[in-house]
Amino acid sequence: MKKAKQLHIDGIGFSTENIMRLTNFYKMLLNVDNDSDDPDHQTLDNGGMGVGFVRTGANDIWGSGKTSVAITVDDVDFEYERLKTLGVDVDPPVTQPWGAKNMVLRDPDDNRIVMRSFPSHMQPVQ
Repeated sequence: MKKAKQLHIDGIGFSTENIMRLTNFYKMLLNVDNDSDDPDHQTLDNGGMGVGFVRTGANDIWGSGKTSVAITVDDVDFEYERLKTLGVDVDPPVTQPWGAKNMVLRDPDDNRIVMRSFPSHMQPVQ
């Protein structure tokens, strides 16, 4: 039987009405750039934990006014079955158009947690 390994948060996301204002603040704060002008979704790589921003209402990706945490795992299907066995209410994994396979659950305060795995050619830099 496969054993679950310890998981680490590797990203956090914010929902905002003014994505460029918030993104530009974190660019300045973290001294990073992302060369993107997408008005609905932005990501920053801080050399470790990623920071994401989504416009409130844009595909309802994170939910209005909530924080979202991202956890990258080796096998999202395994984690789905493990969490279901533990009684966690979790949505089944879905492969996204960009290639990541995500599943969504919520913590007791209704913050969104996205567990995801990537195809080998998309593995995030650690």
